[in-house]
Amino acid sequence: MTLPTVVSKYREKVYITQLKKMAANMETMLATINSETGSVPDTFKQCHNLMNGQSTEAYECFADMIVKYMKLNPNAVKYKVYNYNTDKNKVGYYAFCHRLFLEDGSVIAFHLINDGYVMFGFDVNGDKGPNKVGQDLFQVHYYPYTNSNNSYISLFKRLSFKPNQRNSIIQGCKGSSTQEAHPQSCLQLIYDSGFEVPEDYPIKF
Repeated sequence: MTLPTVVSKYREKVYITQLKKMAANMETMLATINSETGSVPDTFKQCHNLMNGQSTEAYECFADMIVKYMKLNPNAVKYKVYNYNTDKNKVGYYAFCHRLFLEDGSVIAFHLINDGYVMFGFDVNGDKGPNKVGQDLFQVHYYPYTNSNNSYISLFKRLSFKPNQRNSIIQGCKGSSTQEAHPQSCLQLIYDSGFEVPEDYPIKF
């Protein structure tokens, strides 16, 4: 292999290993919330309800919730807010502006929508480059509700897809001249391959 290929393969291994760790930790956090509170949706909604007042309060509430239920050392993490228009080179994707920096330098980003719906972002190396979707930026759209059912729903369940959806998910990860690449589509492809990069993965590391 050429040197650029070796470097790319090494980068891929480091990034995907970190991504798998972050996703597993998030799944454990959701299970902990469910165990300790009895309802992920109701717990999320406590923060979402603050959106009716100050959205800043809702995001700070959510950052505190992650710290609490992921059992993080509050003195070793930092929550920061970025502006996408001026900090695009650091966040890479519009939904990655609310950022919780972990001890290892990775970032859990979150974008609150409504009624408990959250977009969780995984930035495997924080503000360091390349900050590109499908390389070091990945995402899950997490809906804790299933109609009126408040039972626990796995983070990973949201990533599953049917074989006949694969081509559209590949296109979603790749993006186009008119459509920005989507970080959840990229994570779906990696998850579907057992947290390995599949042969038809459209992004180069």
